[in-house]
Amino acid sequence: VRALADALGLDEGGRAALAGAPAPASVPPAAERPPLPIPPTPLIGRDDDVAALGAALRGAAAAAPARLVTLTGPGGVGKTRLALAVAADVAAWFPDGVAFAPLAPLDDPALVLPAVVAALGLREAGGRPARALLRAHLAGQHLLLVLDNFEHLLDAAPDIAALLADCPGLVLLATSRAPLRLRGEREWPVAPLAPPELARLPTAGEIAGNPAVRLFVERAREVAPGFALAQANAAAVAAICRRLDGLPLAIELAAARVRLLSPTEVLARLDRALPLLAGGARDLPARQRTMRDAIAWSYELLDPAGQALFRRLSVFAGGWDLAAAEAVGAPAGDVLGPLAGLVEQSLVVAAAEAGGGTRYRLLEPVREYARERLEEGGEAEDARRRHAEYYLALAERAGLELAGPAQVAWLARLDREQDNVRAAMAWALAAPRLDIAARLGWALHIFWAMRGHHREGRRWLEAALARGGLPPAAEARAVAAVGLLARMEGDYETAMTHLGRALALFREQRDTPSILATLSRLGHAARLRGDYRRARTLAEEGLALAREVGDRARVVWMLDVLGLVALAEGDYARAAAVFAEALPLAEAEGDGRYLAGLQANLGAAALGQGRHAEAGARSRAGLELSAGLGLRRGVAINLDTLASVAAAAGQPGRAARLYGAAEALREAEGLAPWSPADRALHEPHLRPLRARLGEAAFTAAWAEGRALGLEGAVALALSPAASEAAAGNGS
Repeated sequence: VRALADALGLDEGGRAALAGAPAPASVPPAAERPPLPIPPTPLIGRDDDVAALGAALRGAAAAAPARLVTLTGPGGVGKTRLALAVAADVAAWFPDGVAFAPLAPLDDPALVLPAVVAALGLREAGGRPARALLRAHLAGQHLLLVLDNFEHLLDAAPDIAALLADCPGLVLLATSRAPLRLRGEREWPVAPLAPPELARLPTAGEIAGNPAVRLFVERAREVAPGFALAQANAAAVAAICRRLDGLPLAIELAAARVRLLSPTEVLARLDRALPLLAGGARDLPARQRTMRDAIAWSYELLDPAGQALFRRLSVFAGGWDLAAAEAVGAPAGDVLGPLAGLVEQSLVVAAAEAGGGTRYRLLEPVREYARERLEEGGEAEDARRRHAEYYLALAERAGLELAGPAQVAWLARLDREQDNVRAAMAWALAAPRLDIAARLGWALHIFWAMRGHHREGRRWLEAALARGGLPPAAEARAVAAVGLLARMEGDYETAMTHLGRALALFREQRDTPSILATLSRLGHAARLRGDYRRARTLAEEGLALAREVGDRARVVWMLDVLGLVALAEGDYARAAAVFAEALPLAEAEGDGRYLAGLQANLGAAALGQGRHAEAGARSRAGLELSAGLGLRRGVAINLDTLASVAAAAGQPGRAARLYGAAEALREAEGLAPWSPADRALHEPHLRPLRARLGEAAFTAAWAEGRALGLEGAVALALSPAASEAAAGNGS
């Protein structure tokens, strides 16, 4: 504000008016969105497109009519690379940033808006539909969103139209093989790179500046550093680029062969392959048929083992690691050697992972070709079954590990494999292999709950249940999982119905661990509905049974329910005693979720008793654990307690910022506002803040907290709480 007043040359009266202006009542939280992907090589031959598209999008940001620009063209033409370059070029024109949503791994149009939610760093939770969450988050923002690879999800176009209508400041840049056919859409055909003319024999100097030739030379040098464009190979290079119609991916595949072949030999092999593999469907663009030719030519250069593995790798979505390739490619024999060959020949992309190891993927046009060959060869069912069985085994191991000290690593692994898990679930439902679908859903339901994928998880499990015919044990688990996810969404009626049914099924099967888990979940659902008596009865039954069978983890679960009931009833001393009893048991189990929750609950109980130093220490511990596990719900709970502690300590500015940060995180997570129990705990500390700070300062501090985002809020909460009174400004 001071800098703005200086720049405007305001006098003292003007400065006072500016400083006293009310802040917006609701500032959207700053999303922790992933950065734009950075391509490993520079974009070649697209300078004019970047400049023209940048001008169009800058106009859109200034409220020009076109707010949806769609880059169209065949697969492999470079739409994604161009979109990323344009987005980076115009980023400064969008005050709320640029986000990138990769859609290629998705198979269901219903997942497009959840993918946008993830691209913005938000979470779909609390029963709040993705559209409503996006509308709330993007209100008033000027942001560019890149939707990449939309062509197979065109049924989601009405959702995109609705999103544009909801969010006037949103501008979309889409890539697709076909336009979205929405009103106001500006289609931007992306042409192949212009190849050199061959009316006469060209010289090296004449073609050196041609973009297609430049791309070939740059990629050839990556595999053969000594390669150079010379008079001896100029004509062959020009002919290769011309034969491939300037399609970037086709040129890159051809250039990769320079490791083994001269340009003249590459051209000769193209000449033999193209007539044999020409003649795609007449309703496909000519350049798409040429692209198919280029990939087919690369495929024919592989030995039989490489071809077999290449076909089977098409079942992966979003990439894979070596162990997964070995599981799916087992019938093809040795995997490591052929996989190395596929990487060398640019059919498979390999990238080092942050935690070590290597992850592989097929570029999407290449994957489509490999999938066609898989279908033609009659191997598709076996490959997809192996894929589903591998990810079922991975999910079931993860389901066990998520309750132990390796939670963080397994959460990250499931995050990476989410597209493969979706593909496995889709196959299991279609096959139909409902046993696999139900087991996958049970193994993943805790992950879905922790990561806020409640709606998606429910949809998969309800689809499996709707088919009928599940074995009793599988049916009971699927029903129980739906009940938990419904509770996490705030749909307590559905939760109580499903969990009650699951409990009856588990009792029939005498499945004690599942009976205990369901008693705990029913207790939480009853508590959240305000039925404290039933919640206590269920938890006490579960506690007695858990102690009888010696199940320490379930003892913790039941004590947690009982402590939360006492907390909701305002019996803070009782709550503290129960949570303190559970804490050492949870520490022995090593379950970070419950350790984080118990520290947060102990902090709340201490706050209710007026033990502010203990409340602060407990809540800081809970905050660190929750943030480390990515549990935003837990982060918000601890921020509220730390805000109340700051208010009690005479730090009203810090308190208002922390309350604001917690509110923004709850909204981003789709959580409900404070419950009556929350209000009873925090209102006595919040209410005096307005009077102490004054309305303008209070509103400004609250808005500052809302704008912090997750990392900023955690940093503020864990920073030393300097005395505001000593600073002399009360804020």
